[in-house]
Amino acid sequence: MANMVAVERDWVVVMTEGDEDWRRVVNARLRRIDLLCKLLGPLAISVVAMVSTLMAIWTLLGMNVVSVLIEYVCIARVYKSVPALRRTPSGHDDTPPDPRHHPSRSWLNALLPLSSLPFYARHPALLPSLALALLYLTVLSFSGQMITFLLSVGYTPLHVGVARTASTAVELAATWAAPRLVR
Repeated sequence: MANMVAVERDWVVVMTEGDEDWRRVVNARLRRIDLLCKLLGPLAISVVAMVSTLMAIWTLLGMNVVSVLIEYVCIARVYKSVPALRRTPSGHDDTPPDPRHHPSRSWLNALLPLSSLPFYARHPALLPSLALALLYLTVLSFSGQMITFLLSVGYTPLHVGVARTASTAVELAATWAAPRLVR
């Protein structure tokens, strides 16, 4: 998850260097790649699961191992080819911590940063970030729980795969529509 946030959010900002139009294009392309993988992966696994569940498990393991290797090779190539990614953030300082600072209090503040809630409540990003969070909390997303439920009530892996494919196809279409609608 942290890797996705760093690459899809932080790196894109650095690589596009303030060019909003280019950033929109890059974000749409990354989303398309992500959705295409979400489209083809479950479809392939559901077809294999029709033959054998054990074969589907081993296929999924193999696909995950191969995809992790490919992902890290690609990330390393991008990191090496864009010098701006190797710079440390300007806000980072190497000052030693204040000895009067209580360690348990900083741990608690890191876990529950309640003091920053008023700032967040007034920030213009509040509503968009809540909308995005709610988007990912929808019961209609094909998470593990939803898939387990569908399989338990009698849907076959093929039915689930086709439904996931249709859902992802709609999301994929949105990556082409959104940049045009934003303009």
